[in-house]
Amino acid sequence: MKKVVTPTEMRDIDAFMISSMGIPGCILMENAAECVLREVQSAIGQSGGSVLILCGTGNNGGDGLALLRKLIIHGISAKAVILGEGKNMRGDAKLNFDIAKACGLPVKEVTGPEQLKGEFEGDFRVIVDGIFGTGLKRDVEGIEKQAVELSNAANAFKIAIDIPSGIDGLTGQVKGCAFKADVTVAMQYLKRGLLLYPGREYAGKAVAGSIGLLSGFPKELNEEVLDDGDIKRILPQRKPDAHKGDSGKCLLVAGSTNLSGAAFMCALSALRAGCGLLKVAVPEGLKPQFYSLPEAMVFEAAERDWSEPDLKTVKETLEMSTCAAVGPGMGTGAEVASIVGEVLASGLPAVIDADGLNAISSNRKLLGALHEKVIITPHPAEMSRLSGKHINEILNDPVNAAREFSKEHGCIVHLKGATSVTASPDGKITYNLTGNPGLAKGGSGDVLTGIILALLGQKLDCYDATSVGAYLLGCAADKALELLRCRMLKASDVIGALMGDSL
Repeated sequence: MKKVVTPTEMRDIDAFMISSMGIPGCILMENAAECVLREVQSAIGQSGGSVLILCGTGNNGGDGLALLRKLIIHGISAKAVILGEGKNMRGDAKLNFDIAKACGLPVKEVTGPEQLKGEFEGDFRVIVDGIFGTGLKRDVEGIEKQAVELSNAANAFKIAIDIPSGIDGLTGQVKGCAFKADVTVAMQYLKRGLLLYPGREYAGKAVAGSIGLLSGFPKELNEEVLDDGDIKRILPQRKPDAHKGDSGKCLLVAGSTNLSGAAFMCALSALRAGCGLLKVAVPEGLKPQFYSLPEAMVFEAAERDWSEPDLKTVKETLEMSTCAAVGPGMGTGAEVASIVGEVLASGLPAVIDADGLNAISSNRKLLGALHEKVIITPHPAEMSRLSGKHINEILNDPVNAAREFSKEHGCIVHLKGATSVTASPDGKITYNLTGNPGLAKGGSGDVLTGIILALLGQKLDCYDATSVGAYLLGCAADKALELLRCRMLKASDVIGALMGDSL
């Protein structure tokens, strides 16, 4: 897994490597330049080409000047343009400026718009952004803004050092304007702002490059991104002698007279994700719609829509289950809240989505019944209703919105979005970067609920079930099949194979 840090955490890490590990800042700068060098070489390839490096007067600019020296040593045509005067640089950045001047490297200092425009004349294969780092607090303006705009308009491959200039390293918000990179080389760890939109869009492909041998850092880094290897490690191995009970006795409470599709999609995804035994409780009249899904044990637990007598049926079924999901397509009837309350009171691992979340928002006492085995999966509007925060506050800072709610109510929160965020009560955050705009449609949330339910049945803890479920949902179909393998096989698929059909 890849660790993710805030700008403040990265400053602490830099200070630790310098003061406690004894790595001079200039060595860290050399290592940073080496990481960027590899990306420049990859972009240029065998065909060659020249490189333009844009440098601010801070440490990001110092990285750029160290990169210039390395490019020249490797025989790559390059020049650096400092947006300001080199004499205003400090510390290790000034050291690299002095070295570049002493070596006669092509370094230009520009302070005016016409002069800067002239520096962009030429056929540059790559433009490297070393203007601002993660500490930017103001909007980009003046000559820096002009440099960003000229870069974005140029027909060149663009690489950002640590973070695209103009992107807030904490929130991913654009500070006036921002460099549009094809690749961003983050130093040591990915920065949070690279993962959250719109910063993620400006970052392009974000990679992390090691700049120091970090060990013994006293603060726990509790934000991360999972990859295929993590998913394969977390998913439990299926034993050759496994039986259906080993993969959970899952209960899905879902559907209403006019919303039957949500229950069906949720049930189908639960079976595809490896659920052992699945019981689906639906209102009267919905059972025939499951005839094409014979693996699910469907029973009518309600008359037309949910009402008081259904509580007993749901409660009895919960006693025979190992995990549950409630909410998809249930409607907004008054008794939905009571059914959600029964699921919460059971103490079972449970995922609550859609109308289950609406029921909690409308019956605030249910917030007190949330516990560590409960997973809620709101989109930003649902999160706004649950938390009482304005939706813009959630969109601008989804990490803290999820983390604060999780800590306050002691449950797992999966806040959906282009970059979804999973939070645990102990402060842990996992970002999910898989998926595409095709998931922005009705039914995707129901599929996610089914996947998480199946993973709970396979005895993943609530946090892992949520993080892995989000990853699998976002995977392209072929990748999801590869990761799930035998878990996605339904009994009727075997019948189809016997009849000569294919999956």
